[in-house]
Amino acid sequence: MCDKLKSVRWVFDCTLWKPTVSEILLASSCIQQEEKERLGKFVFQRDIKSSLIGRLMMRKYISEVCNKSWTDIIISRDTNGKPYYKSNDLPINFNVSHQGRYTILAGEIGDVDLGVDIMEREYKGGKNIDEFFRIMNRNFSNEEWKSIRKSSNEKNQINKFFRFWCLKESFVKATGTGITVDLQKISFNLNTESINLNEFVYDTEVFVDSVKLNNWIFQETLLPYDHCAAVAIHIKNTCIKINPIENFTFLDFKQLTDKAKPILDEDKSFCNDFFEKDICPN
Repeated sequence: MCDKLKSVRWVFDCTLWKPTVSEILLASSCIQQEEKERLGKFVFQRDIKSSLIGRLMMRKYISEVCNKSWTDIIISRDTNGKPYYKSNDLPINFNVSHQGRYTILAGEIGDVDLGVDIMEREYKGGKNIDEFFRIMNRNFSNEEWKSIRKSSNEKNQINKFFRFWCLKESFVKATGTGITVDLQKISFNLNTESINLNEFVYDTEVFVDSVKLNNWIFQETLLPYDHCAAVAIHIKNTCIKINPIENFTFLDFKQLTDKAKPILDEDKSFCNDFFEKDICPN
C-alpha cells in the first residue's frame, strides 16, 4: 500500500514576538539542556529568539505527529549537526531554517530526505551588486547566472539570486552535505519565472553535473516582507504521494506552546542574560 505523505509547513514571525520574562522562562525550560547552552552563547536577542523558536517548533511537531508528551521527546543530531528524532513507529522528517524576521519548519512523514531554507530578498552588503555577483560567481552555474541577469532591473536580479540560493541551501540540507560541496555543480532550472504570496511553485528541477535528478520535489513560495522559502523533498520510496500544500501556517507563541511541557527547571539566570543582551547589531 502506498503511503501518503503527511506535510506540515509552519512559520513564526520572530520580529513580531516581544517576549515577556514568563515566556522566556517557559520556552527555555521546554528545550534540552545542550540546546539551551548552545543558545546562551549567542550575542544578540534576535539570534536567540529565532533559534529558540526553531527548537520549540521541532518539539511541537514531534509531539503532535507521535502523540507524545514533550517530556518524552529527545532530539539528537547526526554527524553533520542536523537535528533528528528516532521513532520506532513512524519515519519522521523535519527541518528548520531562520533568517530575516522568520523561523520556518517543514515536516514530513515518509521515506524522504527533507531540507528547508528561507531568505530575505534584500542585499545588505557594502559592495555594488556587480561586484557582489563577481565574488559569488563560483557558487552558481552558467545557466543560473543567465537566469539571474536576464532582467536589467537590479531588484529582479537580487530576487532571482536569493531564490537560487534558497533552493541550493534547501537541497544540501536535505542531502546532509551542507554548503561544503561545489555549489556550482548543483544547478536549478526555474520553469516558473517568479514566486508569489499564498501559493507554491512545484515545477523547479535540479541538475547535478548536468544530470537531472529524479524523485526530487521543490516547493517554493513567497512570504510577507519579501522573504522567499524553499522546501526540498527527495522521495526515496516512489510509492509515496505528496499532499498538496496551500501555504505556510503562521503560529504565534501561544499556539506554539499550547501543549508544551517543561523538561528543565526554570532558569532565571538564562532569562536575565537574555534581556541584558542587545536585540541586534547596531
